[in-house]
Amino acid sequence: MNHPATRAMLDSGALSERDLAIAAAESLSLATADLLRFAREGEAEDGQAFSADIVASMADALATMCILEQTRACEVDDGDADALAQLAAALHKFSQDFGQ
Repeated sequence: MNHPATRAMLDSGALSERDLAIAAAESLSLATADLLRFAREGEAEDGQAFSADIVASMADALATMCILEQTRACEVDDGDADALAQLAAALHKFSQDFGQ
């Protein structure tokens, strides 16, 4: 669900907004489960709070949410669309670089 690919799939119609939202929700639900695990059990055996995959997946899910919202924000000229695009790009870069 990375940012440029997500944007391209949305623009091309390869994936619907519904499909993207479901994928993002699944990623966020896994992150929520990991947050709850951390709250109950503490850090993982490797000493980290969360796995790199969970953190990167959460960043991708948030980037997808930004892209979906940006589509609507473009209709209103208040700077939100640009802010959402910047956040989506930063989250994408983070998800690519994190844990490498």
